[in-house]
Amino acid sequence: MTKLTNRMNEAKHSGNKFDFPLVQAPIFISFFIALRKMAYLPVPSMQSGGLWWFTDLTLSDPLYILPLAVTGTMFAIIEAIFTYWMTSNVFSLAQVGFLKIPAVRRRLGIPDRVTHDPSSLPQQDGFLQSMRTDFKSGFGGLKAIVKKILRTAKHRPGYGS
Repeated sequence: MTKLTNRMNEAKHSGNKFDFPLVQAPIFISFFIALRKMAYLPVPSMQSGGLWWFTDLTLSDPLYILPLAVTGTMFAIIEAIFTYWMTSNVFSLAQVGFLKIPAVRRRLGIPDRVTHDPSSLPQQDGFLQSMRTDFKSGFGGLKAIVKKILRTAKHRPGYGS
């Protein structure tokens, strides 16, 4: 357990944000499976340890209050995230619009935007043409990888038998 705690602390401070959830996931899954299997075992405290309307924890909620509460909580969280996202975007758009006003730019000491000569810029394909080009080049690379795998597999013992 000490190794796990140390690993989690290292993940928090390392800057790699994927380590921490990867350490937590197996613990969460094991707790979930353990609690789920406990409902099928003869554990007396599970049959009388509930609260209010759900006294028997081995049975599903007869009034469906818990699933509805979880659903409501989920929608409230989603609504809060949407509200945050919406207000953040509105303020960002207002800020960008405000900073495009020449008088504001002069007052804040923001230099004028640099404009490049269009003839000196590389030619840009349209969106669909660039997608086609990327797909063809990616698919060609995939073909080469598959050919290489098949070539090396043919030389291994037991190929084709």
